[in-house]
Amino acid sequence: MKTLLAWLHAQHCPYADLRTILREKDRLEGLAPLGIMEVLPQLAEKTRLALLAYEQSKQSFDIEQVCRDHKSRMILWGDCDYPANFYEIEEPPPVLYVRGQGGLSRQTIFAIIGSRRTTQYGLRNAKRIARNLAQAGIVIVSGLAEGIDTAAHQAALEAGETIAVLGCGIDWIYPKSNARLYEQIAESGLLLSEFPFGEKPYGYHFPFRNRLISGLTEGVILVEGTNKSGAMSTIRHALNQGKMIYALPGDIDRKTSEGPNQLIFEGAEPLLNCDQILDCHAVQRRDQKREASLELTPREREILCLLDQEPMGIEKICNLSNLSIHDIVSVLTSLELYGTVIRQGNHYYRTRR
Repeated sequence: MKTLLAWLHAQHCPYADLRTILREKDRLEGLAPLGIMEVLPQLAEKTRLALLAYEQSKQSFDIEQVCRDHKSRMILWGDCDYPANFYEIEEPPPVLYVRGQGGLSRQTIFAIIGSRRTTQYGLRNAKRIARNLAQAGIVIVSGLAEGIDTAAHQAALEAGETIAVLGCGIDWIYPKSNARLYEQIAESGLLLSEFPFGEKPYGYHFPFRNRLISGLTEGVILVEGTNKSGAMSTIRHALNQGKMIYALPGDIDRKTSEGPNQLIFEGAEPLLNCDQILDCHAVQRRDQKREASLELTPREREILCLLDQEPMGIEKICNLSNLSIHDIVSVLTSLELYGTVIRQGNHYYRTRR
């Protein structure tokens, strides 16, 4: 199934189709393409054609070997190490490619972002913020671009961990000026991409990539950037995802401070020192310890385990568990009171504090 998903992903089939196949993978295991299409008649035409092409190409398509060649691994939607936060973002990627050390779950992650065209003020503060947060055990994520991203990754590597989210296949190094940094992150950090091997860094990939940068995090820090900079795309995703937003105040005469200053005017928290984030993080850790100390019933633990995989409605929880709808509603009510589950529309979400 992993090889099939990698093939369909490389053919740019709709994400919705790939997630559908993953949800139904137990029913589809061992079926030929025609059998898959019979079980899932709702698949898009592009996916159906790619399934038929796979039958002729699978002998020469060895995704396991490609991963070994590039020292990478695949994570599929629904795997235990798939980032829990990604289930809550727009268009969760069905396939992730990662290279490097460490995992993506149960970590405190903050994004530091900003303009490629930056100033000494921006570079200095990006390094200071990244270093202080990394020393405190917070993982720094950014986009491996020149400027603020580069400064944040470099400082984080010196003091702790960093994750680079790419706008191209994980086998591409972009920009070339960051080839050494790419290798350093591969050795002691983590590289992440939702794009197939060989995918070039097309311009339209980067706004799409930015939802993953914000999606991984608990909060996003904008250091520098104009109102029209690419970093503002990440901020928009973060706002839609309900993440904490911090902005570094800057000189009102400096163009690169336009974005952060505007965010502060609109209500973002001005980042004056890293203690603001560390103090907030300490409160969150206390909340997590409080949650761990709760004496949950087996039924409560069962439902939390299901919601760790993805947001669900009551009907789906009923289908995946042995509980009655009455019991499920009762348990969800208790979990909402504990603050470990929230409801949005008809779906219940596992909170990430």
